[in-house]
Amino acid sequence: MKLADVVQKLDAIAPPHLAESWDNVGLLVGDGASNVSRAMLCIDYAAAVAAEAKAAKCDLVIAYHPPIFNALKRFTASDGSALVFDAARSGLAIYSPHTALDVAEGGTNDVLADILGVGDRRPLRVSEPKVTECKLVTFAPADEVEAISSAMFGAGAGHIGRYSSCSFRSEGVGTYFGEAGSQPAVGQAGRLEKTGEIRIETIVPLARVSEVIAALKAAHSYETPAFDLLTLTAPPTGVGIGRVGSFAAPVARADLIARVRHSLGLAHVLVAGPLDGLAQTAAICAGAGG
Repeated sequence: MKLADVVQKLDAIAPPHLAESWDNVGLLVGDGASNVSRAMLCIDYAAAVAAEAKAAKCDLVIAYHPPIFNALKRFTASDGSALVFDAARSGLAIYSPHTALDVAEGGTNDVLADILGVGDRRPLRVSEPKVTECKLVTFAPADEVEAISSAMFGAGAGHIGRYSSCSFRSEGVGTYFGEAGSQPAVGQAGRLEKTGEIRIETIVPLARVSEVIAALKAAHSYETPAFDLLTLTAPPTGVGIGRVGSFAAPVARADLIARVRHSLGLAHVLVAGPLDGLAQTAAICAGAGG
């Protein structure tokens, strides 16, 4: 299947927008149009993993930790980016879910919480909502509303969930005074004009603002179309890193440690603090927990 289709499924499991702001997740190396038939899972994309993936003729490596983390200014075969450079050169795609998988429902932290038997769970730290959209408000003559709206929708405006071409329209009166040198599309320069207009409101992704405004101006007959951009406050997500919850009945701490060791197939576990006594609640955090 196409790499783009695999990435779409991986993104559905661990949506990239759930990742911590400092993280680097998603498809890091690869061409979405390429074909994928074999994939390998790993924690870190190290030299041994690269060699194993090559021997197994894999097209994709899903590495929990991103091999590209900090910004890189060059990719060569002889420096710290050599593994990633070689992957790109050989056509091996690399995908990393990292903290997006930690936050996602059913992800890393939920798996650990399931092992412990923690119920009534919630995030250990709720993620700050990310502002990704704004509201665009503009005004147009009634006979231009459809053309202007269509132009903005075509440039990326008007998407709410599974709906497209979303807008709200209301009637009003616009006023303007054309100063010297102006060329109003309606009325004359040098006098106060009042004209009926339709107010158009629609949602625009922050990443598409420039394109939508350009489309608005191109479709509008006014010399200088008026518009407002209003930043939207993102609603609380209710998701976040880590988990904290309670047990149906108190559990011996030593039994909880045994559950972790057995379920994860560990030869040893490192424990800080006392092992005696009972636990009523537990906090879980995959990774460093910084």
